[in-house]
Amino acid sequence: MKNIHYYIVTLVVLLFMVAPAKAASEAEFGKLHKTYTLHTDGSQEMRVQKELTLFTHTAMNRLYGESFIVYNPEFQELKIHESYTRQKDGNIVKTPENAFVEVLPSAAADAPAYNGLKEMVVVHTGLELGATIYLDYSVITRPGYLPELDVCEQIEELTPIREYVLSVSVPENKPLHYELLSGKTVPVVKTAGGVKTVTWALKNVQPRPNMIQVSLPAGNVQTIVASTYASKADALKVIKRQFESNDKEVSELAKKLTDNAQSPEQKMKQLTAYVQGLGNCRLSLSQTGYRLRPAAEVIRSAYGTEAEKAALLAALQQASGIQAEVKAVFPKTEDKDAAGLAAVSRLFVTDNAIADMQDFVSVVNMDAQPVVLETVSHVI
Repeated sequence: MKNIHYYIVTLVVLLFMVAPAKAASEAEFGKLHKTYTLHTDGSQEMRVQKELTLFTHTAMNRLYGESFIVYNPEFQELKIHESYTRQKDGNIVKTPENAFVEVLPSAAADAPAYNGLKEMVVVHTGLELGATIYLDYSVITRPGYLPELDVCEQIEELTPIREYVLSVSVPENKPLHYELLSGKTVPVVKTAGGVKTVTWALKNVQPRPNMIQVSLPAGNVQTIVASTYASKADALKVIKRQFESNDKEVSELAKKLTDNAQSPEQKMKQLTAYVQGLGNCRLSLSQTGYRLRPAAEVIRSAYGTEAEKAALLAALQQASGIQAEVKAVFPKTEDKDAAGLAAVSRLFVTDNAIADMQDFVSVVNMDAQPVVLETVSHVI
């Protein structure tokens, strides 16, 4: 009997040693509020208010010691309403002026055309275990820079959120499509003073896994999308009208690159290899204001954003007599017009990886018509 008892105790101890313990949180958001407002003159304001309590040295020194805000000073204004740290004993340490450091976003470092962008690095001071960071700021966009109000906000962070609120306010006469993906929270909709406001409020949001790949296209994170475009087709027109056709420089390059090609397939490979060899600018569509440089400029500069390189590849293939079109990858939504350009996860011409996951995303051409991609066999 003693032997059985010994084996049982030993087994239980081993199980506790092997079983992964539930990791304590590095930090916790007491609140995370985001407000998007579209005014009648076309100007917009995005306001973020956060309270974040630090529990570990990793949170203090690596994860949350700084906040990063990217904006375009030519068209946008950054306002810091409040920035301070409340230490564990209640002492307030206001963020000093020299802790607001303006730098070039790393994604624009090798892209001179986008060197006008700025990234405000807010270095939080007075940090200690148990301290709470308070940051409240707005990015105000002048009329004409952004085509419409376009929101795509992932909710989960690496740490828990006790109170998460996101609201979108637009003039009552504007169309507004919206949806919460991978979640069930129903928003509150109010109209007052000619303004329509949609608000999602979530309590005790659990963190997303740190070691597991999660993403919006995979459908394993809660995400709020909202758009004042009348339709997805109208949103895509913003990109499509920036594509050039019959550009002499593009035609000459296409001919030069495919002079020795023996078949359309070989032409495609050579053109694709050229575009892939150009420098990559990692700025997103929203960070460039949904603007693309002309194909000729991309050729001369030898770099481009993902969208610019996709447009160039399609133009080169078309100039070589190959049927080609740029396609966009959106998250799947019940309201097909809820996801605007901010929700585009990829612009591409050919991509086998997208073909493999097309059951989980919405793939459309630039007229917003659904596209079925041909999958490639992976049998070895």
